[in-house]
Order: sequence, then C-alpha cells, then structure tokens
Amino acid sequence: MQQDHDFPRTASTSAGAEPFIAHSASVATSSWKLAVDLVVADLLGHESPQRSPDVLLVFASDHWADHFGEMLSDLRARTGATSILGGSGSGIVGDGKEHECVPALSCLALWLPDVRVDLIRLHQESLPLLEAPETWHETTGVDADGVSGIILLADPYRMDSHLLVRGLSRCYPETPIVGGMTSGVNHHRRTWTFLDEQVYDEGGVALMLSGPVRLAPLVSQGCEPVGEPWTVTKVDRNTILEISNRPALDVLLDTARALDVATNRESLPFGDWMIGFAIDEYRDRFNRGDFVIRGMLGGDLERKGIVVGGVPRAGQTIQFQMRDAAMADVDLHQHLVDLRAELAGTQPVAGILFTCNGRGKKLFGQRHHDAESVRGVFRSLPLAGLFCNGEIGPGERNGVPLLHGFTATMAMLVPEEPNP
Repeated sequence: MQQDHDFPRTASTSAGAEPFIAHSASVATSSWKLAVDLVVADLLGHESPQRSPDVLLVFASDHWADHFGEMLSDLRARTGATSILGGSGSGIVGDGKEHECVPALSCLALWLPDVRVDLIRLHQESLPLLEAPETWHETTGVDADGVSGIILLADPYRMDSHLLVRGLSRCYPETPIVGGMTSGVNHHRRTWTFLDEQVYDEGGVALMLSGPVRLAPLVSQGCEPVGEPWTVTKVDRNTILEISNRPALDVLLDTARALDVATNRESLPFGDWMIGFAIDEYRDRFNRGDFVIRGMLGGDLERKGIVVGGVPRAGQTIQFQMRDAAMADVDLHQHLVDLRAELAGTQPVAGILFTCNGRGKKLFGQRHHDAESVRGVFRSLPLAGLFCNGEIGPGERNGVPLLHGFTATMAMLVPEEPNP
C-alpha cells in the first residue's frame, strides 16, 4: 500500500502562563482507517500536552466521502478534541505537501488556553439573519465584542457565498474572516463540511475565536492585469454583454490581439484568461491585488457576450487578467516575507492554507508549490489546508472580507498578550 506520509510539525508559543501548542500531520494513502491511525499517532506524539486539543481542523479528500462520519467519530474518540471543524477538498494540504486528486487526510490540532471557541452551523435559509446583526448575535450567542477571527468553510453550490461573507462581515466588523469554499474530485457539484462529528453537503460552518489570539490573513493572487481598465455597461445575469458600450467579446479579442495572442471566433482566449473586478472603483490606477478575480466560463457568440463566474453589474470597473506562474510565485513569496516582517518577531502558532484548485500542478507545472513556499519562509510552522472552489480573505487595499478566485489565502494564528 503506497503512502505519502509527511513528518509532523509542532509549534509552541506563549500568550500567557500556559503556552499555545499546535501539531499538524498529513498522509496520502488509499485507506482512511490507516490515514487516521498515522495522523493521530503524529498529532499525539510525546510532545503533546496531557490534555485533549481544544480544536481539531480536519481536511479530507472526497475519495472517502462515504466514510466521513466514521472518520470524524474515530478522530474525536482518539484525540478527545473539544471542537472539530473541516471540509472536503480536491487537494489536501499538509505542511510542505499538496496531495492533489488522491485520497489524503490532513489535521491540525490546537491547544489554545484562555481562548473561547464557538462553532456555528450556517444554512442558506439563515442568511437573512445576517442582515440584522443584533438578531444574529442573539440567535447564535456570539456577540461582535471580543471575536478576534473567524475561519469559514462553505459549500460553493448550495450556499450564496457572497451574501454569507458580506453578512458575517456586517455582524463582525473589522474581524478577519478567512476560509474557502470546499471542493471535490469524484462527485459533480457536491462537497462536504464538518462540524464536530456531523457531515453536511450544503451550507457552511464557521469557527469563531475570542481571547488572546488573532488571525493574521494573507491573500496572494495568481493573475496579472493586462490591457486597460474598462466599465461594464450591459449585463444579463452572469453574462457581460457590453463593455464601454461595445460588445464584450470584441473588447476581449482586441485586448488579446494587442498582446499578440492568436485568437478567432472558434478559439477564444479563455484558457489562462480571467477577469478582474476592481475592489475600489474610485482609484485612478489599478495594479495587481486591486481586483477580485473571476473565471471566464465561455462566450455567448450570438450576443457577443462573456460568461463569467459571479454576478456582474453595470457600472463595475473591470480589467482582463492572465494567469502567470512566475508572477504568482514571486507574489506569494513577497506576501509571506511581508507578513513575517509585520509580525515583528512574534511566532505564529499555526497556519491554515486555502489555495485555489486552479493553482497547484495545473499552474506551476509541479506539486507542492504553495505549501513549500510557506515552509520556505515559516520553516517550523504547523500547516494544514485544502484546495478550494473560491477563497475567502480581505481585499488587498481595504481589508474588507471578499470571495476571491485563483489565490493562495492563509490564516495565521498569532498569540496576543491577554488583557489584564
């Protein structure tokens, strides 16, 4: 039985009298039972505290979807974790490795003394509650005061992710919200999220942290703006029909020709091309990081429109984008270096990586790129995560949580000195 078993990583850092501790471990193997055996052995090694972890994050390949319930029950029984949160991915991240499209399990165990942890189950039907923060706080019992970070996972097909992120941001203003939309390989338009021992194929789950810890987010894009900014002037649902009062496809093809990209009506430039929606439409100039990236799903040849991910609106500022592996590599490394400098010597407890399923080997031509990049800057950092159908993190300029595409997005758990 072939296995791809990563060595466990451990970190310990203090926010008070008792240290924060994190252990991470991952394994790729055909047997979910063996995966649990190996991961638990690593998580609860000789360096682990005597007490059970406060939080266990679980990311699992959907190859084992029929056994998710058994897996979670086994993990809960053997680790004694107080809270479990996680989800399915087409690829699973564990420390310096990315297990793409193979059966894999990655777990991150956290011991967070004096930190309050609240788990919230989210439904499409509960989204209207987020429009009234006071009602939401009363219903969930989690007020905005003191919440220092939210880790969010949601199903991309049965949950309006834009309304979800916007609503949570309204209820918890200035609170970092980081996460992703779950994904899968073997099941068309079906993914799973985990909360304790329960498995859900719709809605979402959130972990809210309060106390002497904060989330330090990072969002790194994998696209470069090309051509010039434009204004959307006519749309029909998720199809952009006109850009600056011209047929949208004509504008796209003219942009491609100006860059010397060979195109025609039968071979449209969609492969490595994306579209960026400006985060702040009132800027005079736009650079990489000033956009929310969406895929171009195809062309409406009859109406000369462009079908895009998301719901565009007339008046939005857009600019075409191109995926670029070299730029994405440099951008991620620079963001990691900048984050390390911003932490000013404070050692993160752990990292959670949400990377787009359009990255990985598809973009870089090799495995493990994003995970290895993190390890290259934060060498001893326990790390877990998954490949996503969309990543949740702050906008580059204004910090407001947004749903991104084609990014590597991270949440660093950073200890804070407790209030006296």
